[in-house]
Amino acid sequence: MAHDILIYGDIGPSYSWWDDEETGITGEWMAQQLADVPVGESEVNIRVNSPGGICSEGLTIRNQLRVYASRKKLSNPNFKLNGIVDGYAYSAGGVVLLGCDKIIMMSGSLFMVHNCSGMVWGNAQDLLAGAAYYQKVDGELANILALKTGKKEADMKALLDAETFFSPEEAKVIGLCDEIDTAIVSPENRSRYGEIFTKASPTNYK
Repeated sequence: MAHDILIYGDIGPSYSWWDDEETGITGEWMAQQLADVPVGESEVNIRVNSPGGICSEGLTIRNQLRVYASRKKLSNPNFKLNGIVDGYAYSAGGVVLLGCDKIIMMSGSLFMVHNCSGMVWGNAQDLLAGAAYYQKVDGELANILALKTGKKEADMKALLDAETFFSPEEAKVIGLCDEIDTAIVSPENRSRYGEIFTKASPTNYK
């Protein structure tokens, strides 16, 4: 059975007033999650249900996953890093998945891409500089979407500009999604998710 890492929530740090500590789904958090994967594990699932969050953290995690998978494949060419959309993969929540070998969307899930956003305070020059910065980030987002889909950067930028939501079927057509999982019992799902499907199914595997 594959090892699951759950990204359920906002991407980026969050502060707990009750515990007086900073937590959240950050690059630091992901580094620890990857370090905790059992030695010899041949398949890891990055399971996502996220409304998005901080773009820089999403990009950091995406790149961590790419490097992690590449290193694992040096010793095990059959290693798999799956990105699974359990619910929403919006904004930075979708960016993290772009570091996975394969993106699988569960039926009923959604994927959303849009331009980054933020706040700029100051005079006219400050505002212009802020706009130039955000445009540069948007260009990088278009680039990594193009790398995933095989489409033109200009086409990906148009999707970002429009803030585009994708059903699993729509995402698969454009190349964002590699597989749609309807949770039908199959030997592949048994390997991916474990015995949960065996227990839920009236039929046994052969």
